[in-house]
Amino acid sequence: MAYIGIGYSGEQPAFLRDMVSRHSAWLKGDRVPRFFGDSFAVLYDSNTAREFAKKCKDAAEKNSITLYPMERPIP
Repeated sequence: MAYIGIGYSGEQPAFLRDMVSRHSAWLKGDRVPRFFGDSFAVLYDSNTAREFAKKCKDAAEKNSITLYPMERPIP
């Protein structure tokens, strides 16, 4: 299984949690994102997760989103 990590380094501490809340109905088709603090979320790699990552990048301040391809989840 592959995963995508989404890291946020902007000024809004709740940005990722707000994005997940706004898109929760749409994200329910996949596994729910797992948060590690407010600035890092891990999602199962799927087309939906990749689209969500793009939405986060588009909505955030420039250069505040970093995507991490991951082969295994964080234990």
